[in-house]
Amino acid sequence: MKNFRLNYRVLSAIPIMPILLTATFIVICVYTGKRDIVFPTIVQRLIIGIWLGGSFFTCVLPPFARLKRNLFPCAEFRVGQNELVEKKNEGIRNFLMGTVVFGTLLGVLGNYISDFLF
Repeated sequence: MKNFRLNYRVLSAIPIMPILLTATFIVICVYTGKRDIVFPTIVQRLIIGIWLGGSFFTCVLPPFARLKRNLFPCAEFRVGQNELVEKKNEGIRNFLMGTVVFGTLLGVLGNYISDFLF
């Protein structure tokens, strides 16, 4: 079985969405505290609601766990029809990872450019 292990098998073992939501929540809290930004009460409640709701739904509902297990398996066997399924999942996985990386880089670059210009 060790020969079939994938390089992203760590993603199949950790709860990705709760970790990402919590990290984003912490970054928002630290950034707004550092810059002395105060959001209106409704925005604060929406941020907390999105964090709690997203963490709850991804941990409790089985379709999210099944989707994560299909997209980020620990091992894969490409034989017959399974090869078509894994190829489709690989395309989805590459799209998701590419958009997350591209979106993060675009956000950081946009922030630096706006700080430089304004």
